[in-house]
Amino acid sequence: MIHELPVGSSFNLAAIPKLGQDFRWRKLDDYWYSVVLSGNLIHVWQEGSVLKYKTDSGSNLNSLLSSYFRLCDPIDEIYVDISRDAKLANLVTKYHPGVRLLRQDPWECMVAYICSAPNSVRGITTCVEKIAVGIGQPIEMGRDERYAFPRPEEVLRAGLPRINGLDLGLKRANHIIAAAKRISECKVGFAELAKRDASYKEIVWVLMQKSSASRKAANGIGNKVADCIALFAFDKMEAFPVDRNIARALADMYDDCPPLPKNSNGSLTDKQYTDIANWARNRFGKYACYVNQLLFHKQRLGSNSNPS
Repeated sequence: MIHELPVGSSFNLAAIPKLGQDFRWRKLDDYWYSVVLSGNLIHVWQEGSVLKYKTDSGSNLNSLLSSYFRLCDPIDEIYVDISRDAKLANLVTKYHPGVRLLRQDPWECMVAYICSAPNSVRGITTCVEKIAVGIGQPIEMGRDERYAFPRPEEVLRAGLPRINGLDLGLKRANHIIAAAKRISECKVGFAELAKRDASYKEIVWVLMQKSSASRKAANGIGNKVADCIALFAFDKMEAFPVDRNIARALADMYDDCPPLPKNSNGSLTDKQYTDIANWARNRFGKYACYVNQLLFHKQRLGSNSNPS
């Protein structure tokens, strides 16, 4: 059965897999895309201002997809607001419609971004797919065989040796097991945080509370990873994830942006990260997170037709 979901004229499905926010997208042909959301296998394509899709169960998932694509966000109003900054107007013209935020499952988002440092979008996609294939349950639709992303309890049942065997690199297996334990022991209560609409600062603190005193997190969650989770899983629009590429892009565009030391090639210090993120929030206002994604999209795509 084919379902339909109105998405408006500013929606661009072809841009979604290129955003580098969610890592379960796969292109099937010129029009169709495959994605796994909340244990559902979905085949989707766009006709004008309508998404058409099929699911492995045949279920209508309009509510899930509307939430995931954040269709209630006033996307045109957001980009009109951003375009008031002359330095951003060209980016808006080039990448909108297309760049939007995706609302993700907190657990899957956490694991994906634990796998992000240091890694490319292609590398994160590979890690996430290895975890799904290695531990998750299979889902099929036609010839498309995918895997649901395993829940924390499934990860814990699999155990560290099995996850180490997935060859995720660095200490990612340890960090993922630690994250699953924190959730199972209710030290990170995603449902409770969402239910009472915890503040941005509280969510970041909870995510990083087992970090070491230095900026390098003991649990795989530093400033940027925490900001990504807060933005994509908890709707915290104050989040402004910063890496060196974002920092350089801002410094090149704006003379008053806090500069990076010219001879510094490592990770941002806590102070550098905080100074740049605070400057961006003050400069761009309530839609700073959309500016962040425009800059990331520009940096990632650039002139490369096959970004990684």
